[in-house]
Amino acid sequence: MGNTYSNISCQEEGVSQGCVLSVTLFVLAIDPNLSVIPQTVQNNLYVDDLHISCYARNMQLIERQLQTAINNIIEWSNKSGFTISAQKTIGIHFCKRTLHPDPELFLSGAPIRFQDNYKFLGIVFDKRLTFLSHIASLRKRCLRSLNILRTLSNTSWGADRSCLLRVYRSIIRSMIDYGSVVYGSARPSYLKRLDYVHHQALRLCLGAFRTSPIPSLYAEVFEPSLSSRRDKLSLSYYFRILSNDNHPLRGTLLNGNNNHLFNARPSCIPHFGLRMRNILPDSFHDVKIHTNDFCAHPPWMENSISYINPFGNFTKSDSNNSVLISLFNQHRQFYQSYQPVFTDGSKSLNHVGCAFFTNGHIISYKLDFLTSIFSSEITAVYFALKYIDVHEIRKSILYTDSMSFLESLRSSSTRNPLIKEVKDFYRHLLSKGARILFSWVPSHVGITGNELADKSAKSATEFLTRPIVYADVRSAVNQWCHCQWQEKWNMETNNKLHVIKLVLSHWVTKLNRRCVVVLTRLRIGHTRLTHKYLLFAESPPTCSDCGDILTVKHILIDCVAVNRRPLRFLVFGVAYPIRGSCARESQINFNFPNICAEFTKIPVLENDDVVDALSDFSDSEMISDCSLEFIENSLPHNIKDDLNEMEANLASAITIYEKGRRPNRKFSSEDISLQALVNMDRLPEEASGASVIEVIHIVHLLLVILLRKVAFNLSPRYLIRFLFNQENPDKPISTHLMPVSEMTVERLLTRIVHVVVKGGYFTRRRIRHRDEYDVCCARAILLALARLGKRLDYAGLRRKGCSILLRKALSLHEKTGVMVGPCGVDVISMFEAYLNVQVIVFSTAEMNRVSYKGKKRDRRVYIWLNDGRYDVVTSPKECSKVIKRKVCPKERHRCGEKRCPSCTEMVANDHRCCLRRVEAKSCNEKLIFFDFEMYRSTNEHVVNFGVAHYLDGKEFVFPG
Repeated sequence: MGNTYSNISCQEEGVSQGCVLSVTLFVLAIDPNLSVIPQTVQNNLYVDDLHISCYARNMQLIERQLQTAINNIIEWSNKSGFTISAQKTIGIHFCKRTLHPDPELFLSGAPIRFQDNYKFLGIVFDKRLTFLSHIASLRKRCLRSLNILRTLSNTSWGADRSCLLRVYRSIIRSMIDYGSVVYGSARPSYLKRLDYVHHQALRLCLGAFRTSPIPSLYAEVFEPSLSSRRDKLSLSYYFRILSNDNHPLRGTLLNGNNNHLFNARPSCIPHFGLRMRNILPDSFHDVKIHTNDFCAHPPWMENSISYINPFGNFTKSDSNNSVLISLFNQHRQFYQSYQPVFTDGSKSLNHVGCAFFTNGHIISYKLDFLTSIFSSEITAVYFALKYIDVHEIRKSILYTDSMSFLESLRSSSTRNPLIKEVKDFYRHLLSKGARILFSWVPSHVGITGNELADKSAKSATEFLTRPIVYADVRSAVNQWCHCQWQEKWNMETNNKLHVIKLVLSHWVTKLNRRCVVVLTRLRIGHTRLTHKYLLFAESPPTCSDCGDILTVKHILIDCVAVNRRPLRFLVFGVAYPIRGSCARESQINFNFPNICAEFTKIPVLENDDVVDALSDFSDSEMISDCSLEFIENSLPHNIKDDLNEMEANLASAITIYEKGRRPNRKFSSEDISLQALVNMDRLPEEASGASVIEVIHIVHLLLVILLRKVAFNLSPRYLIRFLFNQENPDKPISTHLMPVSEMTVERLLTRIVHVVVKGGYFTRRRIRHRDEYDVCCARAILLALARLGKRLDYAGLRRKGCSILLRKALSLHEKTGVMVGPCGVDVISMFEAYLNVQVIVFSTAEMNRVSYKGKKRDRRVYIWLNDGRYDVVTSPKECSKVIKRKVCPKERHRCGEKRCPSCTEMVANDHRCCLRRVEAKSCNEKLIFFDFEMYRSTNEHVVNFGVAHYLDGKEFVFPG
């Protein structure tokens, strides 16, 4: 330490593997290797990876210089104990000439093999420096890593956007960023091969439709293109080189002797420094970077500097200005022997300045526009220290409103060169006998010195030429790259997302994955319904009401047709119909706070069911926005008053009576079943013809009254659940069993909407038919025949949109002479005769019982009729749905029959059979075995004769 060295210790066996000093000692041991290499040979060493190179027009000269360097390295390794691996030593001849032989080099007598490309420190270098091999290898690895995103990015239950973006940026984009400064010199056509990986990953993270425009993906996820990101990383690395005097590339970047050669041949790829200067604007060319020598300050001399906070726990936001001024005056009385010096920095759009005020003197400077507010604060303190030195002020205290600067002074690990300058000058003043303190003051609270310094910094006119630190330049580069991206986005005037998102920024969302995917596709404007035609080379779809091109904006806002079919909400590329009256249309604002404001105005039809109106936004947080609190804060006062008067009338429309009681063994209690009926005739007249918002409030009031009546005499710890019966789905909607105190109206509404959207809960689904040609009956019969014949392609035929099954169904209509359209009994009988099959139809109108049974034939198929549509039945049940397990078995059977234990067949109740056969038992001295026989022709258990056998062999026969 300093001039004192530690004792010498001999390590005969070397350091242990994994030791803290292993890598450091290895680097110190191998570093003298570079001293034996001739100066005409370039060399680079990274731990144990050594690279030597030489360039010249004469190949013989290159061979002599490189062979000399190799021989010197072998000689040094033999002396030091290192071994050079001949298998890992590779040579590459970088040359654009077609007929140019490789040099002949030898390592310990063995020839060094030359290759066309080689991977060095993660970058694949080819002989022509096109980096095509590296880009191909990188693209292959990134596409393999995309499978992680495909696994996590399901559009319904996948991970959220932020999580997927973190996975992409840490796994895939990090591989693309590594070495982009090097391979960024490749041809643009080669670099575009990586854009597919970037675009595919963004589509997976967003859940966007495949036809979504690339600029919309960038703007939606706030992720720039790969070319913009390469420029930003390259510019940052360019200024980082300029900020280090000892960097090996600094002289190459500053040397512009060969720039005219590249300008004369634009087809030739320029070097890194020229490429960066061509990208940079003119305002960055003359920027002087503050160099930072990290070795100039030993770590044991980096002491921390403390500061004073005279305000204690009083903060600017929670305290009055008069209180803060009073505390500062008390502080000044205690340190009245110290001369106060107030410093401040200012930064606006076109002005950066700093100033300090002391003893009636104000000194201010105007700084470069790239300087940050943090650097301006440090500059003000630095020149204040110089003022103290020039005027020989013995005791002073510096006041600043920058807490970040004071924390950097107290830290001993900061790498900011301006902070190190302040610390060095502070130590210089202490060595001269000066006493200097630092203190924090809040800004803009009325402290005179701080206000004067702030005003002077904002109005400074004297320009100060001072180098800019690398951190400020990097921040300015990032801001410039963002402005370039914003200018390109401003030109996307025809982009659908540009109308919604004019300024590029990061959007934060707290919705679930499905809602985020839905809103993303709506904002981008590309969905399956509106842009599927691009994938199948079809014509754009048109609106059936007004004939305009079908777009998201047209469906949600622009379409003003009066006599239109029931409105359909566009959700995830699938249209769900909304039932109700189509008399007239109104536009309301659901005011969902987390949805883009451009698409919160959703056209709805009056007298619609509230469940269907909210079905597309089936999230618990979003449904809570439609609660009573939302309606009370959003409805006009006249509507509120009318609905409040309606509450008393709604209570009379609900009748609750006890349905039954039964013991509950599981909970050791008694189950009480209550049934609530809503008499539609007793509903007030105001409920009819109400708008959608009023319908929401009416349904909310009904549920409030229902919950209030049911739980009136129940204890809060009692368990309760609700079952809502409706036609579709045919089974009741059931809530979870929960205490009375936890049952709320929002829970009921959430469960109803969830079941209606899913078509049922658990594995139940509402069947939604998609039959554009109206041949569902023929399709169902043909599909049932395919399953009956056990065809291997049955699963493919079962899939929606199967073209083979559609062609066969249309062919069946053509061959039987049946027009395409709804099918009745006569049409089914014609299909039966042509296909020679018996068709049995189950109908929901008949409570899922047999509604049609054709002529008996060898083959029999089952189909199901639901709401005028036919579908195949895979497992028909001939008994009723509710099976009494004590009477009927699980297997398929006819109710009223039983299984005979002897013949193991399903027989009638009056069936008589033989005795059940039993296995012969072993002999026993105390038992006599009897054998009874009978005739089976009579089906009666009548004993004809019996035989008794004794152990001693005697036999007796008994007549019947």
